[in-house]
Amino acid sequence: VAEGGSGSGYATAYLANAVKPSGRVYSYEIRDKWLNLAKKNVEFVGLSDYVEFRHRDIRTGIEERDLDMVLLDIPDPWLSFPHAEESLKRGGFLVMHVPSAEQILEIRDRIGSYSFTEPEVYDVSVRRWRLRSLHPEHTGLIFTGFLVFARKF
Repeated sequence: VAEGGSGSGYATAYLANAVKPSGRVYSYEIRDKWLNLAKKNVEFVGLSDYVEFRHRDIRTGIEERDLDMVLLDIPDPWLSFPHAEESLKRGGFLVMHVPSAEQILEIRDRIGSYSFTEPEVYDVSVRRWRLRSLHPEHTGLIFTGFLVFARKF
């Protein structure tokens, strides 16, 4: 698995746990602060043996080939489409996390130029629930993001 945007390392650790014992996660991050934090967190949970961190921008290329999945958690994932297409094996998954509908439109408009299936889009909402009444709260911090999935053909 190649991951674009290590962030805190949460997804990196999740992926590393999924690919062990024989798989690897190649995590690309351009920001020093986040790269160091991700390394520290992956080490803390004991999964460093399954992760290789790359201090590099995934939008400029992916070194690995024959990957099962490329996960992009970056503002402009479409800039990595040519690299994901090169790196994924046939049937491999391209997974993106984006926070806005405008990004989904950009993905839709650009992905057709590459060897990927039509993307499937799922919204992911997070909001607090009241335990006593089992009703969601209607105010407060409410976040919606989108997960976008396509496969290489």
